[in-house]
Amino acid sequence: PIMRRLKTAGIALMVVVAAACATRPVVPPATTGPRYPDFAYPNLPNRVGDERMRARHDRAWQLLQVGDLRAAGKEFAAIVGKAPAFYPGLTGWGFVLVADGKPKDALGRFEQAIRLAPQYAPALAGQGEALLSLGQRDDALTSFEAALAADPTLVDLPRRIDVLRFGRVRDLVAAAKRAADAGRLDEARRAYESALATSPDSGFLYRDLGLVELRMSELPSAIAHLQKAVAIDGADARALLGLADAFEKQGDVQGTVSALERAYAIDPTDALKQRLDKLRDRVELARLPDEYRAIPGLAQVTRGDLAALVGVRLQALVATSRQRSSVVATDVRGHWAATWIVSVTRAGIMEVYPNHTFQPRTVVRRVELAQLVSRVLALAGADSGRPGAARAAIGDVGPDHLQYGDISAAVASGAMSLDGGFFRPSRPVSGQEAQDVVQRLERLTAKRRSGSG
Repeated sequence: PIMRRLKTAGIALMVVVAAACATRPVVPPATTGPRYPDFAYPNLPNRVGDERMRARHDRAWQLLQVGDLRAAGKEFAAIVGKAPAFYPGLTGWGFVLVADGKPKDALGRFEQAIRLAPQYAPALAGQGEALLSLGQRDDALTSFEAALAADPTLVDLPRRIDVLRFGRVRDLVAAAKRAADAGRLDEARRAYESALATSPDSGFLYRDLGLVELRMSELPSAIAHLQKAVAIDGADARALLGLADAFEKQGDVQGTVSALERAYAIDPTDALKQRLDKLRDRVELARLPDEYRAIPGLAQVTRGDLAALVGVRLQALVATSRQRSSVVATDVRGHWAATWIVSVTRAGIMEVYPNHTFQPRTVVRRVELAQLVSRVLALAGADSGRPGAARAAIGDVGPDHLQYGDISAAVASGAMSLDGGFFRPSRPVSGQEAQDVVQRLERLTAKRRSGSG
């Protein structure tokens, strides 16, 4: 009887143990870290599921993380079978299916969970994992961003979001460049705008979008985007050059100069300096009287016109020349070029007549222009060439001519030229000729001041 009772008790114990094993799966001990550390744990909000269901949920997640996908899947399926609205279980099941290479099936579980709890971050993150496995990177990015917005404590998501954003921007930029190179500017513009929606703090995207819009002659948009690029990265010379081009197309010379000056400070090339010099001249010219700007188109220049040209173009030389305060011209008051007439006569570049008149409206002859050239060269200490070589080349002015020295110096320096071997001293000077001669003097005297002449 005793043996029979012991045998019966042993059988009963085995039945109890077997029953316990059937209801509580054995979780293998974890000997390493979690197999899927990027998966967001489907946390259990308060009042969701009873204690027994919550315990089974945790065990199922442990099975997933030790790599027992079959057991984990069965456990999550059993939980959901008993409680179809238990959205943490649906989410866990979705993660198991992702790990098992079944992203389409996983997507269905995550979508079910999201319908039950639209702001449940683990389901949103899981949806991103499934979409990523399906190659839908843009949609995956949207899901990850929604998950992080719902739960900022998901510390692994920012890194993954950054990687996806970088990849998306890279692909969009590549597509935009291909479209721009092929002349499909509208397509390029849309691609850059999409890239900016993903990465709104990237200065180079604003720059490249602005450059495309510049090619499209969409000047207000181009300027706004290029200015944004410069605000983000003040050392972006390409953005500054694009901004200068846009301002120039718009007719804003001062804005063009300002942008070019900033670009030149970053990348001081000779070509940029030449462009700046020309634009600065335009700015200065715009500030001058209408009479001055009209000089190049005149058939004949007057003494007043010539004094203005010298006073403006050779301002530095005039300002540093020894001034003769005793010079008085009685007939220049009220003349538009009065200021420059006074400065060039006091510098000794032009003379007042013995009767103390300047006669600003008198037409200038080539011999008078040669005299001015000779005086400027002397004041600057510039090389006037070899007068002996010029003497033989001048067919209508010999050594006995009163202004032979001035004429030969003007020709030898290159500031003035001959016409078929003749100087033609009595010929009136046109506005274009006067401007050309003064510009040559400007270059000659500048070389002297810089020590290269």
